[in-house]
Amino acid sequence: MSGICPVLTKNITKVQAATKELNISFLTHTVDPKTDTVGRLKWYCENKKIDNSNWNFVTGDQKSIYEMGVLSYLVPNSEDALAPGGFLHSDKFILIDTKSRIRGMYSGTDSTEVERLIVDVRKLTQE
Repeated sequence: MSGICPVLTKNITKVQAATKELNISFLTHTVDPKTDTVGRLKWYCENKKIDNSNWNFVTGDQKSIYEMGVLSYLVPNSEDALAPGGFLHSDKFILIDTKSRIRGMYSGTDSTEVERLIVDVRKLTQE
C-alpha cells in the first residue's frame, strides 16, 4: 500500500485503540484488488501488527468496488497513472450507523478530524 494509505492506517489504528471498549467494527476496502489479494492483505495486517478483532480488510471485483465507493460511500476512486500508487481514492473515514446510514465523513489524514471521529463514534454508540 502506498500514497496516503500508511497515514490512513496509522490514524484508523488510533481510532481503534481509542474506542476498543465499544462494540464497533472497522472496514477497509482496497482500491487495487489486482495487487491486494486476500494473501497480500493478510500479510499487510500481520506486517503492520493490525488488530483484526474488529477490523476487516476486504477485496473483490474492481468494478464493483469502484461502484460501491461512488454510489454507497459517496467517494471517488479510480485508477490514475499520475496519482501516488497509481490510484485516486478518498482520504475519508466514513462513520456508518447500524442502519447503514452515513453519519459523518472525516479526513483520515487530518489529526483534528480523526479526533472528531473518535468523539462522534462515542456519541453514536450512545444513541
